[in-house]
Amino acid sequence: MNKWLQHLRGDRYTRNENLTYLFAWILVFSLPWIAGLYSTKGLEYRHALRGSINMLPYLAIFLLNNIVLMRYLFVPGRKAAYFASVLAVLVAVWAGINPPPPPPFITHASVEFADRMFHTINVVRAACVIFANIAIKMYFVSHRKDIEMLKVRNGQMQSELESLKYQINPHFLMNTLNNIQSLIEVDPAKAYDTIQELSRMMRYVLYDNSGQMVPLSREIEVMKNFIALMRIRYPEHVVISFAYPEDTGTMQVPPLLLITFVENAFKHGISYKGESMVAIDIQIKGERLFFRCMNSNPGRKPQKPGGIGLENVKRRLALIYGKNYKLDIEDGETRYLVELEL
Repeated sequence: MNKWLQHLRGDRYTRNENLTYLFAWILVFSLPWIAGLYSTKGLEYRHALRGSINMLPYLAIFLLNNIVLMRYLFVPGRKAAYFASVLAVLVAVWAGINPPPPPPFITHASVEFADRMFHTINVVRAACVIFANIAIKMYFVSHRKDIEMLKVRNGQMQSELESLKYQINPHFLMNTLNNIQSLIEVDPAKAYDTIQELSRMMRYVLYDNSGQMVPLSREIEVMKNFIALMRIRYPEHVVISFAYPEDTGTMQVPPLLLITFVENAFKHGISYKGESMVAIDIQIKGERLFFRCMNSNPGRKPQKPGGIGLENVKRRLALIYGKNYKLDIEDGETRYLVELEL
């Protein structure tokens, strides 16, 4: 009994399905009473009650089909047995529900015709109940499968996003530590300030970016810290500019997305033999974000695509935004330009 009640309660989809059946049967049993209210003779309780009682056999057919036949036979490999059982139920309806006695003045031919119509109507009603039951159940089964498949896909997508993000983080950390090492060798007096900047960056990388999206202001703050480190490391021959809006509103971006382009600009755009340039510009227009990062490409051949950082960024963009973003990369002889619109 407890197992049966547990089956009726079920999960959210089963509960919604059972509520649909409940409301449908409340409506069916209410129809004789509703019809009586609009009758020219007014509501006759005896006729309305008889009409509701006449629905009881169909309720029994529904319960038999929904709880027993569909549960145990409407499954792969048993569909033939199920439809054979449904046919047996319809035959039982034809034979088991008898019409009321005819008035004495009705002819024999009329009685036979009335009997056939009575049995036919009962079988059609029973068939409608059964196939409506099948249609409703199939709808909820299909809906449940769609939701479960969506959850699986979302789970896989989230797992892939986390994997991509944590593939980027070690790459980011490695380059940053190399920068710190170089800085300490160049100017040990500035090491303390540098370590503080690094500490703030690492706190963000390790703890503050666990969500799928973060405020743009936080990402800008991390870029400012990173650029501050780069200004110390390259004090003379690198021209660095960073333009960004003071008020970013509620704009959000995926964590460590934009800084990957900035890191790439310093990695590939700096020359120790001559002047170099890195220019970063962030603008907000309406609900769209425009990011532009340009660096010099002195004396270098066009960079080969496929670096782990940029490839992971492209994959993250595709997973998060689908087709609702625009990324243009221009890899020329003298400059490397990234333009991103979100």
